[in-house]
Amino acid sequence: MMNAIKKRYFFMVVCGLVIGLCGDASAIEKGKRFLVDKVVARVNGVSILYSDTQIPRIAKEGGLYSLDECIIEEVFFQKAVERHLQPSAVDIERQIVAFKIQNNLSHLSDTEFEEQLKKSGITLKMYREQMGRIMAVESVRRAEVSEKIFVTSQEVEAYHKANPRFVKEGYWLHVAQCETEDAPEDTYRWQDLGWVDKCDLDASYDFVASMEVGSISKPVKNAQGYQVIKVIEKRMPRPKTLDERYVKIEKLLRDEKRTKYLEGVEKELLEKAHIVRL
Repeated sequence: MMNAIKKRYFFMVVCGLVIGLCGDASAIEKGKRFLVDKVVARVNGVSILYSDTQIPRIAKEGGLYSLDECIIEEVFFQKAVERHLQPSAVDIERQIVAFKIQNNLSHLSDTEFEEQLKKSGITLKMYREQMGRIMAVESVRRAEVSEKIFVTSQEVEAYHKANPRFVKEGYWLHVAQCETEDAPEDTYRWQDLGWVDKCDLDASYDFVASMEVGSISKPVKNAQGYQVIKVIEKRMPRPKTLDERYVKIEKLLRDEKRTKYLEGVEKELLEKAHIVRL
């Protein structure tokens, strides 16, 4: 298994040094040398180079991985190789197509897409390689938590009771702008503001709270002239029901358990791996 992983790598340097090519024979004769790259860690015999920590990463929106993040990705990737969970080239291309669609880039050719990627310092080849590793790592994570993480209805109910949430007081409003204070009502051009929480209303509109449903306010002067408000519906504050919150709470608890469980998996993989920091 480890030999299969190592085939992905090649050494860019021998002993971290190469002969410096300075453009004249005298420099070569003097044996000038400069550092090109260096090994900063080994994970089960696989080298992580300094340059690996300087490559823009799509998982961090063009940011860099720390050495620890490189090591964690490597141990998970090795686990993916061991369990034959690497994505195929077709799988990776599907992810690229999905990314293009989600970001309205589906009209771009590979060349045009690569030009967009290069703005973040990433080539299409790098994108494919990094996407493959991300997908492999995520496959390991999913496999580890599959059927091991579940949330009971009792846990959801207990969280709901211990962490109540409330529907805020709010109003469904229509608003119309008019040029004069005495403009006839049939000239109003209403705009639907939808639901507006009471806490989001400007202090000058506090009067809305005392208005009846269906009523229209007196004209209120503003920078554009006058404004009138109509209350379509009112929503009074109340505790949210368990049914309203169930799906969100269940997801929250599952995500918390997943994070905690994967932290344990990560710790175990790191403890079992032979890691040498150089």
